[in-house]
Amino acid sequence: MADVEDQIEDDNSFPSEDIEIKISEVAEEVLKDAMWDEHKVPQWINQINEKLMVSLMSLNKPYKYVVTVVMQQKTGAQISGAVSCYYENTTDGVVVQTFPPQSRQKESTQKTLQSLITVFATRF
Repeated sequence: MADVEDQIEDDNSFPSEDIEIKISEVAEEVLKDAMWDEHKVPQWINQINEKLMVSLMSLNKPYKYVVTVVMQQKTGAQISGAVSCYYENTTDGVVVQTFPPQSRQKESTQKTLQSLITVFATRF
C-alpha cells in the first residue's frame, strides 16, 4: 500500500523537469532560425505562449499554469529577471529558462535575440 501512495505522490509532485523540457522544445521550435525583428516580436511571444500552454496541458498534471515571455535584442548584455512567489512549496513552483540556454550561448546560431521564459505552476 505504501508503494501505491508513493507512486501517487510522485505523480502529483511539481514537474519541474518536464516543464524545462517543454520550454526548451517550444523555444527551439519558434526561435530556432529567428533574426531580431521588432515587428515580429509580438508574434513570437504569442506563439511561444500558446504552444507552451498546449504542451504543458498535455502533461495531464493537476496544475494551472501562467507563462510569461520577455524578449530582447542581443547586444552583448545578458537578459535577467527576478521572481518572487508566495505558494505551497511542496506542490507549486516556478521554472525560469533563457533561450538560447547559457550552456549553448557561444555555439548557438541564435546571435540576434535572447528570451527569458517563465512558467508559474500551482496545483489545484
